[in-house]
Amino acid sequence: MKLRLVKATKEYQRQICEMLEEWYATGEKIIPYAIRRLDFHDFDYYCENLEVPAGNDLGLVPDFTFFAYDEERDMVVGAVNIRHYLNESLLLNGGHIGDGVRPSERRKGVATQMIGLALEECKKLGINKVLMVCDKENIGSAKSIKNNGGVLQNEIEVEGNIEQRYWISLESNAHYPTIRIKSRVEDAVANFMSGFNCAQSVFITYADLFGMDRETALRISCPMGGGMGRMREVCGTVSAMSMLGGLKIGNTDPSNQDAKTASYELTRLMADAFREANGTIICKDILGLLEREASAAPSERTPEYYASRPCVKIVRCAAQILEQHLFEVEHDVHNR
Repeated sequence: MKLRLVKATKEYQRQICEMLEEWYATGEKIIPYAIRRLDFHDFDYYCENLEVPAGNDLGLVPDFTFFAYDEERDMVVGAVNIRHYLNESLLLNGGHIGDGVRPSERRKGVATQMIGLALEECKKLGINKVLMVCDKENIGSAKSIKNNGGVLQNEIEVEGNIEQRYWISLESNAHYPTIRIKSRVEDAVANFMSGFNCAQSVFITYADLFGMDRETALRISCPMGGGMGRMREVCGTVSAMSMLGGLKIGNTDPSNQDAKTASYELTRLMADAFREANGTIICKDILGLLEREASAAPSERTPEYYASRPCVKIVRCAAQILEQHLFEVEHDVHNR
């Protein structure tokens, strides 16, 4: 078996149609969705509209669709759909690559080879950390992902099914990929108004985008509140920004000085933006205090508390800075 990825063209019409006819005859749901979205019997229209282009009017994530062509047997044995970036829906359940093998070609190693070829296409798109998702019950799919370096991050329940989320790093110290989100700034403010401290309010708003569950995010960010344990040092929202920056591009290799530098530079960049907007990054200066308070006990949240402190504005500012530097915010990108 000698596979290569090809686009849908007249040259491969017979081979593609044979695969789809076989697949439809089984009654199975064909995956990836992209190859069943249109009627292949009008093959010219199918080829022209198979892929979602960048800047499309529907606000969908652009993608490429390839068919796995076996040169030795002159047949198409599967297909892959590669999304150019992740939105919130694809980050949860979908990932960068959707793949499927025609029924008669399974358990022959096709999926492992096909994913390997798809990863090369991801590199061309500048994606160096690839997310793939599969049903927990699909042992073969999970094996093909792991054969290509997939590392299980977590399992989630989607419509009653347990889905496994795997990350594949295509280079050392690979960073999380671009994530396009709808703005969550007001979610951070709502978290603060509900009683969470400043650090928690910002951190939990975005931690799920890096695979962290809410309880862990609340626990790890709690001590940063009040300028770290209410000592009124660096503002808790600035600490939250730094930790989220670490989840995005933090260094994992002790010998990689460039990666450390990049992480520190991002922290400085966000802190400088915060300082420019608020005059300081120090909690007691923001609150107009001369020194830290003697007690570690937090103040009671009353209407007077919210009216007398700038903390709501501060939380909103930190969230806006985060979205500017860590994410791409688009209000018209649809989930799918």
